[in-house]
Amino acid sequence: CLSFPDIWIQVERPKQIEVQYETTQGETKTATLDGMESKCFQHELDHLEGITFNKRVSKLRWDLAKKKSK
Repeated sequence: CLSFPDIWIQVERPKQIEVQYETTQGETKTATLDGMESKCFQHELDHLEGITFNKRVSKLRWDLAKKKSK
């Protein structure tokens, strides 16, 4: 995540998701995302909801990752 340079933590997320979104023309659509597309979508959705990935892991894993990055 660009919000935390040099910190790498694997976050468990569903491999496949179904999303509903609205186009710029106001049309509602549904899509099934999997693999990296699914992971990126979930990560960016977290940002829109004010959640950063340090809140998706335990305090211990976060502290170890910060220590390792130094």
